[in-house]
Amino acid sequence: MDIFGPSSDPSQDPERRMSQRNIADITWSHPIAIEEDIFSTLKTAASTIPTLVGGDTMGGGLGKGGGPVFTSELIAFNGIYPKDGDTFFFPRISEDLFSVVDPDTSSCYQRLCRTDNHPYTVAVIGLLFYAQNLGIIYGVRVSTAIDAQLHTKGLELYNQLNTKKEITNVL
Repeated sequence: MDIFGPSSDPSQDPERRMSQRNIADITWSHPIAIEEDIFSTLKTAASTIPTLVGGDTMGGGLGKGGGPVFTSELIAFNGIYPKDGDTFFFPRISEDLFSVVDPDTSSCYQRLCRTDNHPYTVAVIGLLFYAQNLGIIYGVRVSTAIDAQLHTKGLELYNQLNTKKEITNVL
């Protein structure tokens, strides 16, 4: 208990703050725009992920089937309902953020994907660490609420993407 009594700001409630820390999410920073050739390399790696993690665990946005989106301007995927969370949304040019969020002092935006520990978490982790290795994102942070086994499999996927070895389903 604070010596001044409870805070009038509900976001400062210790129990609420602890519950917010236990959200299974992944965050990262990225620049406003990514060079076409580097994004193309990322897209090529991303397009191999469904066969690496099992195509039945990945769908399009909003938890619907139809498969992930891999274009020259956008990478987007989710789990398939009911094993879905936030859509992993990674545009080459972040026009969706221009009028909403100012970049931080390093001219980077922050993104968040709450995967709720669904199987597509592996794909999110693997792809983000691969993107970080390419130098197009910074500061990947995997919350401690992410299942350790999914985190490990995500790092295994990153290693497979990075070495381009032929592998079979990591899940």
